[in-house]
Amino acid sequence: MEFVSVFSDVILPVFLIAAVGASVHKIKPLNTEALSQSILYIFSPALVFHGLSTTDLPLTNLVNILIFSFLLLICLYIVGQLLGFLTHSEGGTKKTLIISSIFMNAGNYGLPVAYFAFGDEGLTTAIVFFVIQATLGWTVGIFLATQGSQSTIDSIKTVFKVPTTYAAILGVTASAISINIPSWLLKSTDILGDAAIPAMLIILGIHIGSKIRITKLKPVIAAGLVRLLISPLIAYGITLLLPLTLLETKILILVSAMPTAVFTIILATEYGGDPELSSNIVIGSTVFSLLTITVLLFFIS
Repeated sequence: MEFVSVFSDVILPVFLIAAVGASVHKIKPLNTEALSQSILYIFSPALVFHGLSTTDLPLTNLVNILIFSFLLLICLYIVGQLLGFLTHSEGGTKKTLIISSIFMNAGNYGLPVAYFAFGDEGLTTAIVFFVIQATLGWTVGIFLATQGSQSTIDSIKTVFKVPTTYAAILGVTASAISINIPSWLLKSTDILGDAAIPAMLIILGIHIGSKIRITKLKPVIAAGLVRLLISPLIAYGITLLLPLTLLETKILILVSAMPTAVFTIILATEYGGDPELSSNIVIGSTVFSLLTITVLLFFIS
């Protein structure tokens, strides 16, 4: 696994798309709120529905990956709470720190890396994990993001106001009972879903173009360490508890080591978090992942 190839085939495209957003924002400031809402209410629901409804993995494999995802989320939530305490973070800063520690960039970063390292078979597992993460992000992530600013009941209600929740339910149902989905619906959701990843990177670029300064260094470093080092170690421990194949084990450890997901910036923007902190965590963890992901691939491939 050559260092230069990993950079040119995976890292560079991610940064180029973000650079487009940064460059355009410098020339003509863009409306971040409108783009964030398009991702939240259009692109992501389409991505989740299409991904879940078209998967061809056996049900047992899907259940194992789902269990893995929930166990990883619980463990990372506990770690995130601990980090919030150790860094003396409160309010929106604490929420952003926890969410940034939990949710990884399993899509536009994780999928290319999985394909590059393990081919089509590895990509299938990575896609299922990504769709589960996207679903958890737009449900559990929203619930966590609204905690403190809303009551628990209102936070739950907010989750069910987001169409991604229903897209996930419909997608799983369609796959489980083998519903013959019309081609026009599959094509439409496929096209809309494909827009989610570049749109998220444009959001990242817009924040970069806003001349973000590195502030709150302790939370940024703490979340980066969780995402890049602690998360894959936890993932490895969880894989020992589940009947996973060797390839599934490698893929799940790999995608668990991805940097913080871009959509955490959207959650921070929409639900009273700290968008500047979130953007700094995304940028910092993504840059340093160049080294950590390369090292990890050396040991597991």
